[in-house]
Amino acid sequence: MCWFNYICCLSVCLCYIGVFIYPIAQNYWQGVLAGKSSGNEEKCLEDQLGDAKIAVGSAETELKQLKTKISHCEKELKEKKNQLKSKRDEATSVENELKARRKDVENIKTGLESLPYKEGEMEALQKV
Repeated sequence: MCWFNYICCLSVCLCYIGVFIYPIAQNYWQGVLAGKSSGNEEKCLEDQLGDAKIAVGSAETELKQLKTKISHCEKELKEKKNQLKSKRDEATSVENELKARRKDVENIKTGLESLPYKEGEMEALQKV
């Protein structure tokens, strides 16, 4: 085979390869021109930037709502702490009252035990 035939054969092969590669390269180049990093992406950079701005807006709204919720919870916590302190003071007062009454009962029991009492004496007095 002569060199001329070899070169002709090689040229034909390269032409066929070019026919298959050209549409792929053209698609890629059009994507790059549209702001895509490759021709396979669905959104251009402008659309992606718009989506990012929407996401930022949503995040800011959510942040504001969460700050409001935190503020409400802090206020509620303060109220609950005040209620707890009030109930604790009330419980201490009731506990002190209970101790005083128990001491009164003990004093009364001690006083009753010191009284002279004979079994059946009250029954005999009631019959008279």
